[in-house]
Order: sequence, then C-alpha cells, then structure tokens
Amino acid sequence: MQIHAVPVARYSVNDIKDVFYTFADKYNLEVQEIPTGEDWKEMVPPGSDYFIAEFENEEKLVFLCSQKVRFPLQFGREVLASEELLNMPRRVSWKECKISKEQEEHDVKLFRNLSLNLILSKLMIQIAIQINLNYNFYFLLYHFVIFILDMCTGTLYNLS
Repeated sequence: MQIHAVPVARYSVNDIKDVFYTFADKYNLEVQEIPTGEDWKEMVPPGSDYFIAEFENEEKLVFLCSQKVRFPLQFGREVLASEELLNMPRRVSWKECKISKEQEEHDVKLFRNLSLNLILSKLMIQIAIQINLNYNFYFLLYHFVIFILDMCTGTLYNLS
C-alpha cells in the first residue's frame, strides 16, 4: 500500500471530486462514495485493485476496476497533474520528476532557510507579544537575529 498526501488548496472538494469522476469514466472505474465515519474496507471486494481519495472534509471516494483489467498505476498522479487541477501534465510520469543533484541540494538549502525563517518568525512573534513590542521594533529585531545567524553560519538567509 502507498499513501500520498497532495495539497490542492485553491479548489473546493467538489471541484476535485469532479475531476476524479471524469478520469474514472475515462478508465471505466466504478466509484463509490463512502459516508463519513464508515469503513471503506467493506466496500472493496477481497483481491481487488482499488484507489481511495480522501478529502479535507473527511469524504472518501473508492475507485474499483473489474477483475479483468489492471488498475491504472498513475491514476492519482494523472488526476492531480491534469490541466483542471495542478496543470502539470508532464508530472504524470514519475520519470519526468527527477531533478539534478545540484538542484536537489539547492532545494534542500532553500527549504532549510524557509524552515528557519518560519521558526524565527514564530519565536520573534512570541517574544514581541511577551514584551509588547511594536511592529517596527519587532521587524528590526528579526533582521538583527538573521544578520547574526548569517555572520555565525556563513549562510545568506533569503528573507523574501
């Protein structure tokens, strides 16, 4: 079993479900809606291939295919990468998602910087709240802490 969580924030649950239904029709998949709180395992016949889409409102869709046909392995990727949702059709194939070692290292540094900035922001907000700092002083203090970190680590933190 594989579990993938993909945020698709700018769409409503109904919009996303509509796209799932469109692709289910394309592959002649049976779709069953699972009411909130019900066990999806009761809806899947033993030995069947299936795909479950779970939404933020806790609704679930189960996609089943006939025993004679193999379930499309890229079904979830194809739905989410479709023009209707993420508009990234090139990403349907996992082979197209590879990046160079240099790009991966760059992304890791960027992620670390963003994570550190988020942690620092939360910390500085807590400090500002505790000692009733006004926004301008908070802003200066935050940038001073970033400057000190730059000096200590030799890393340039991107504040934008």
